[in-house]
Amino acid sequence: MAEEKINPAVENVPQTDLATEVAAKAVEVSDVVEAEAPEIDIAEGAAEGLENDTDVYAKPINRRDVREALAQVAIPEESVPDDTPDDGRTPIIFLDNVQVVFKTRTGSLLHPNRVTAIKGSTIKLMPGETIGLVGESGCGKSTTANVMCGLQPVTSGKVYFKGKDVTKRTAADRKVIGRVLSVVFQDPATALNARMSIQDQLLDPLNVHNVGTPAERAKRVLDLLEMVGLPQSCLQALPGQMSGGQRQRVAIARALALNPDAIIADEPTSALDVSVRAQILNLLVDLKKELNLAMVFISHDIQTIRYISDRIIVMNKGVIVERGSAEQVFNHPKDEYTKLLLGAAPSLLHPDLGQGD
Repeated sequence: MAEEKINPAVENVPQTDLATEVAAKAVEVSDVVEAEAPEIDIAEGAAEGLENDTDVYAKPINRRDVREALAQVAIPEESVPDDTPDDGRTPIIFLDNVQVVFKTRTGSLLHPNRVTAIKGSTIKLMPGETIGLVGESGCGKSTTANVMCGLQPVTSGKVYFKGKDVTKRTAADRKVIGRVLSVVFQDPATALNARMSIQDQLLDPLNVHNVGTPAERAKRVLDLLEMVGLPQSCLQALPGQMSGGQRQRVAIARALALNPDAIIADEPTSALDVSVRAQILNLLVDLKKELNLAMVFISHDIQTIRYISDRIIVMNKGVIVERGSAEQVFNHPKDEYTKLLLGAAPSLLHPDLGQGD
């Protein structure tokens, strides 16, 4: 067997385990960071910031303890009662004491374990208003949105659409609801058909519902593009040829194609860059004012919720723990979970954004 030759340049270099070296360096860096970053009580810091009307986001919070602190908050047995003022108008969507329970793959065959995704939630979406749903992952926000648009059946409770009971909706009910209730999903890359041109995707809902003549539909497509700030040159483009912000604008245009009364936006900006995110938020706010749209806006960023919402609903493990106007929830939070979110959640928007002088 030939003798293995060693490069003279590396012969005298001490042989060490690279992974061990990297791990040791990481521990050193972590120790330095921990030594320089003072730990504070998250709830105490949030409460102090709210009392002093200061920016609680600027406080040095050890974010590794945030999830533990949120998990230790006691969950109420029942959701906070609905506080929507009765002004005689009929809600577009009314969830009446809705509960959704999922069966898991754990447990026995005859007695599988169950998870309660929504526990006794009552929500009324009134014409022209925006409700913000906020909470950590797994709190039931998206399940609530799916119940509203008919993608998720309820285990108990009632769902009303403009005063009509649609808890067990038929195909005819779905078509009627689809005309006045649209959805903007989180990821525009998967929400749009990768093989259809932008023109075809905007024409599709008009063709399905047989709206207008072919000439009127073509004009409607051009109007939609102008409405969301896209040039006509993108009509023949495919989604893969557009940026993330442009694709989300197309998704919003498609949601507006049928002149809906309400839009459910399930984290429509989370997959976008920060600068593009602000543009999409401004677009949604402008469209809401121009078209008098009602909206259910779901987001992890509580400052984004504050900027765009009229009323805010805070959810924790399927239970509504707090609700009220944006000003009330932010300036005078009652639940400990809300205070933790205010004090611990980083924001991509400035806290004063959207607030008047």
